[in-house]
Amino acid sequence: MKYTRLLLSLSIWVGIQSCVRDQVIPPEFICDTSNTIELSYSSDMAEIITNSCANIGCHDGSDNSGVVRDYRTYLGLLPELENGEIKAEVFALFSMPVTGSEGAANFTDEDRLKLECWIDNGFPE
Repeated sequence: MKYTRLLLSLSIWVGIQSCVRDQVIPPEFICDTSNTIELSYSSDMAEIITNSCANIGCHDGSDNSGVVRDYRTYLGLLPELENGEIKAEVFALFSMPVTGSEGAANFTDEDRLKLECWIDNGFPE
């Protein structure tokens, strides 16, 4: 009988402890689709895109073949924002920024959330 009580007490204690440690940490940035949080290219996204996409050898306009886009300006981004290519590459295919690149190292989870929110809210300049 003593062992049954001890085992039951121990099981309850372990159950309570495991629940206490399963706390979900919310992201620092939460997209507000009601537009009370207004992200814009000039005030929020330019730095993220410069550090994660338009760095040396990537979308910095240095490729003369026309394959690599110039993301150093809003107008350089606009065609691929409008046709959905950036959203597809970053959020559906997960092919950008390229794994192992300087851009990928700079692209945080919060940056990803901000980029998605900005695109979903019409990518204001």
